[in-house]
Amino acid sequence: MYFGVFGSIFLLAQYLQVAPERSPLHAGVLTLAWTLMPTFVAPLAGALTDRVGGGRLMALGLFLQAAGLAWLALAAGPDTPYTRLVGGMVIAGAGMGFAFAPTAAVVLGSVAREHHGKASGANTTVREIGGALGIAVLSSVFLRYGSDHGGPEQFVDGLRPAVWTGVAVVLAGPLCALAIPRPARRTAPDPAAPAQDRTPTPA
Repeated sequence: MYFGVFGSIFLLAQYLQVAPERSPLHAGVLTLAWTLMPTFVAPLAGALTDRVGGGRLMALGLFLQAAGLAWLALAAGPDTPYTRLVGGMVIAGAGMGFAFAPTAAVVLGSVAREHHGKASGANTTVREIGGALGIAVLSSVFLRYGSDHGGPEQFVDGLRPAVWTGVAVVLAGPLCALAIPRPARRTAPDPAAPAQDRTPTPA
């Protein structure tokens, strides 16, 4: 997810400044349709994690992320109006929200309490590595097929294959997420059941 998110939004933020020409502030405001969605979706995902399982929510989030990126790759053009892009941003942002909260719960739930600090640090490290790889790889694909020194047409020529690369990587995520086992439900002891006799048996 981090590969696709950071790599794609790095290029899309520049695309919004090129086709048509906008200021960096204007382009940044337009990306809020994407980046604000987790604020609304993540609390819902957090509340559902214990009920449906973190792996299933992560799979849903990654699938939505891939669908949103595919929408943007198909819709992006030299003169595409923002109204044709905002739907893909909303879907991708919702996918981020469904993946963020369950990820932390799954990571911390997979280790003993005394290892929570290490697990959280590993999760953060994976996020940073994924983001760095996403920006590096997708930028390389972009430069292979397009240019940021030409007009909007050349930029879009590189943007589309780069974003499709992000889609392909993100789509591998749901398969991995569905393989995460659901945690066992904790059942309260039956108060009517007789207490277990823990008296040691004499030898």
